[in-house]
Amino acid sequence: MQQDCPHLAMRLAGAEPLLAKPITITHIPYGYIRRTSEDGLYCIGDQAAVIPSFTGDGISVALHTARCAVAAYLAGEPAQHFQAKLRSSLLTQMRLAEFAADGMNNSLARAVLPFCLRVWPGVMRVTARLTRVAHHAAEAPHAVAS
Repeated sequence: MQQDCPHLAMRLAGAEPLLAKPITITHIPYGYIRRTSEDGLYCIGDQAAVIPSFTGDGISVALHTARCAVAAYLAGEPAQHFQAKLRSSLLTQMRLAEFAADGMNNSLARAVLPFCLRVWPGVMRVTARLTRVAHHAAEAPHAVAS
């Protein structure tokens, strides 16, 4: 990378590794949805819910949870109540995404997928719709007077 990017080479000149090998990310808790919060924290993003990566909806979940947290905070809703309502609103989407991701990791399912796509070409569109933040859930669950 340093050969391809002189600026990076300049920034890393003289740098020494701190670890013997690179750190990797493993054991990502896909399907996790926070049940409670502590110390009055309104947990958002991956601290609220971790949707399987293949859905491509992680950023939407992060933005949705942030928007809902702001609305809850401005409405004076306690963090514990917010977290329970958020979990409830995301539960179906997360479970469907987890089920679909498990299927994609299954060799039999991967073998059958081309056949399913021929028989029901819209199956991926339906799966994508069901694993996205629902339209009704995309609106903050609290009305905030301006």
